[in-house]
Amino acid sequence: GASDPVAKRLAAHLDAAPDVALPAPWSNAWQAASADANDRDAVERWLDQLDKAVAERPDDAGARLQQAIADLMLAQLLITEGGKGVELWLEEAQRAASRVQDAGLAPEAAAVRAIAAWWRSDAKAANEATAVALSTATGERRPDAWLARTFLDTLVTMSTRWAYERLQAEPQAEVVVQLARVLQATNALVAHEALGEATAAQAVTLCDVLGLRHRARRSAAALLELFPGSLQGHHVFRNRLLADFDSARLRRDYDAFLQKHGDRADAAWYAGYAELMIAEVRVREKDGPAARAAYEQAIVRFTRSVEQNPDFADNSNHFVVLALAGRAIVRFEAGDDEGAVDDLLRAAALRPASLDQKDGLGRDPRGLILRVARTLKTNGKKELGKRLDALLP
Repeated sequence: GASDPVAKRLAAHLDAAPDVALPAPWSNAWQAASADANDRDAVERWLDQLDKAVAERPDDAGARLQQAIADLMLAQLLITEGGKGVELWLEEAQRAASRVQDAGLAPEAAAVRAIAAWWRSDAKAANEATAVALSTATGERRPDAWLARTFLDTLVTMSTRWAYERLQAEPQAEVVVQLARVLQATNALVAHEALGEATAAQAVTLCDVLGLRHRARRSAAALLELFPGSLQGHHVFRNRLLADFDSARLRRDYDAFLQKHGDRADAAWYAGYAELMIAEVRVREKDGPAARAAYEQAIVRFTRSVEQNPDFADNSNHFVVLALAGRAIVRFEAGDDEGAVDDLLRAAALRPASLDQKDGLGRDPRGLILRVARTLKTNGKKELGKRLDALLP
């Protein structure tokens, strides 16, 4: 680390205190949410009650905090629904939180201000409020579960955004504080069984970007346990397995994944995509038989995903086309000219729109068709080559 800047940055981030809990109240047990945040009628009824309570007891800090939370809930519903008045309710949430005059409630009031500021794209105010929310422990105080989860989700998003911007400006920069916050927040969410897919994926990706390969791979595996269909989780998991091990390990882990989640149509799709990656690795290694076997397994698995869920047809068939074209070239190079032509014709019939799309090796099926057709005609197999003429550009 003394002479290698990459190693130095890696070493700094390895000890980012992933097991240190967030300060109270976020590390305490959470109260049940005071309202169903997905039920607009329930949120509005609760807000009406709180408005009356605050009007009757203006010095009631607890009621003001709940009012701020309710304002924030309503703003989130309006954001989700695309409704009007979002800015108004975010301002109301910040105003109500600013009027909470109770030191024991300060972290929660600051969390409301941080979330509202972040949703209003005011990063400076969000960072300032976040610092307050994390700076003061409050003993056994139990926060509202919706507020706690929303704050920790926002903390992860804010911290990863800041880290990416810092790294973009200075690739060797240390973002230890931001990484620690991300890991601590996700650990707290896991402990409360409140970790969402998007938040978990951000944490995995940040570890991957920082070169924390083992942690990224382990975190991706944990993410897939919770969310077997996570696109980002699979992306990091596959890439880490290939980079850290080899295609044999990738196959082994996806065979196990498919065995465990075989009733899911997307499990077959992900396993098929892994086989497609394996095939392309084998092509680079000039191992024709192994590449062909992987292409064939990919075709089987993508086809299986369609059988399990017809909605997968268009997407899965696209990758079947790429696999058929890839297998065609392997067969062609092994001297199986007729088999190669059959594969290319089958690919074109299955999904013509995929013929001009590139695979992981930068090849498109139409270009491969052109190569095979020209070679066949040059080698005296004009009739076989002419079978591909209708597909030529």
